Amino acid sequence: MTPDELLSLRLPDELNRVIAAIEDDLAAGRSPVPLLRGLSVLNSLALVDVVIGPKAPGGSEMILAALSVIAPLESMVPAGALYRRLVRQAGTARGDVLHAAVTRHPDADWLIALSRLAEGELAGRIHLGSADGCSAEELTALCRAHIKAGHRAGLVAAVRDLQRLEPVLALLEADDLDHASAGIVALLDVDPDSSVIERVAARWGPGLAPLLAAAVPHLQRRSLAVQLSRYTRWYPEIDRALTEHMARLPDGRDEPPSSTPL
Repeated sequence: MTPDELLSLRLPDELNRVIAAIEDDLAAGRSPVPLLRGLSVLNSLALVDVVIGPKAPGGSEMILAALSVIAPLESMVPAGALYRRLVRQAGTARGDVLHAAVTRHPDADWLIALSRLAEGELAGRIHLGSADGCSAEELTALCRAHIKAGHRAGLVAAVRDLQRLEPVLALLEADDLDHASAGIVALLDVDPDSSVIERVAARWGPGLAPLLAAAVPHLQRRSLAVQLSRYTRWYPEIDRALTEHMARLPDGRDEPPSSTPL
């Protein structure tokens, strides 16, 4: 079916024919974007039914195509409800849907829950990763909202993407030494010569022993353990634990990343 053939249909009565044509396009590897754009002009209600209705084809390719007509869809369906439905149907394109939602509605409260739906255990990574241009206060507020929702592993993942300290400080504010230390290790992994420890101490205070102790298990490369030893040497018990941990770490160019999300 071509977009011109839509003109001869009685919509929404013959909507099944449009859905069948879209399913044929998807099966043949053809993009349904032309038909969706035609529907967006001819009949917005029919477009909604085709994209998120009970007989909507769904799947990653269909939902990626639907993002090309997201503005007319938003004009018919409340944004939060629309994106939740799109994520549920998107399969491997869930992240693309979340990216679109964050881009179009960066301050929406419903993005917190949508992040969990789209990213699972790493909820918050995409939302926070898009906030690189935010002020420290804005990013911290966003981190707090995700922490409140339990999205702490996502903050650790976002630290590596953003290369900013606010997620770590927000985790420390929540007394989450484990995830905060994982974030510190992630920052050291990106830039081993960074002054991340000093910057944390300037904001959190000089009592670094609990944080350093929590960081040791997150180290997966000997070179980073050596970096951390510059600070643990002032704490004999932690330094001993680091030395024992370091003995079990790989040493070479093909070392794994230092920290994985919890």
